[in-house]
Amino acid sequence: MRVRSVVLGLVALAALAGVARADDEKEEEFSTTWFGGRLEVWYQPSLSLHAKVGGLQDPTGNFVTNNTQFDAHDDLGVKTNTPVPTYLGFDGGPIVFGAFADTRWVSLDAFWITPFQYTGHTLLTRSFSFAGATISASQPVDTTLAQSIAGVDIKVNILNNRYVRVSPILAFRALAVDWTVKDATPGSPFKASTEDIDFPLAWGRYKIFPYPEVGGEVRAGYRDLVEGDIKLTGMYINYVGVQAWTALFELGVTVYDPFVHMVGFRLGYRYYYFSARTANQSGDKQFDADLRLSGMTLTLIARF
Repeated sequence: MRVRSVVLGLVALAALAGVARADDEKEEEFSTTWFGGRLEVWYQPSLSLHAKVGGLQDPTGNFVTNNTQFDAHDDLGVKTNTPVPTYLGFDGGPIVFGAFADTRWVSLDAFWITPFQYTGHTLLTRSFSFAGATISASQPVDTTLAQSIAGVDIKVNILNNRYVRVSPILAFRALAVDWTVKDATPGSPFKASTEDIDFPLAWGRYKIFPYPEVGGEVRAGYRDLVEGDIKLTGMYINYVGVQAWTALFELGVTVYDPFVHMVGFRLGYRYYYFSARTANQSGDKQFDADLRLSGMTLTLIARF
């Protein structure tokens, strides 16, 4: 009986070891190494903008105005829920390109929200100064608020398996703006823009402010097929003559094809916040703005 018990015990242990080994092998089938790309539509993000923008319209530099704090919707009649890509005839919203590379311990993620713009037309209800120029009340004005956002996330994956990934993030972002207000009166030459604001970089007619952020991301689910994600990054900075508060919040759910797990569709939400004030608040260089963008996203993902 004792020998029989020992034999049965050994058989049971062998069976358990086989099951454990099979589970380990199955777990190893989940790959944490991927690279790929994303094509996204940020569906009609809503805009909230309060700002004061400096500029110089007098070529002699002798006359500098006191610029007016404005609300994009209330003062300039900007349609804050119908942005369009600046260079594409597409009404759905901004187009976003992305690329990523994942390993067990480190992931890199880059995105570019291509230039998109909000427009408006209104009769001013009060005298208004923008970028060093003044327009009187009851004058018609056309406004174009164009911007583009890019970023790179460096993620350290402190936990990364089939069911969950937890990653602190060091991020680098850049906001480019090209905001223009012009007198809509036929024949009027007046046009003022953000070209004179005291930002460190420029690209064509865009003024660019680069900045860092820190934060974290969590992904969870049966990640072969379904994955939920939530990410938050932000920063307070004071450098190159600009004081700024920034944040980026994203969440979403991705469903991958059930066969090779290489194509996925993600439904998500993005909230972008940028509040900045230049140290130089002279009428020809100042920038003091609170910009918020938020809306749903739809993304096609291909990974290999």
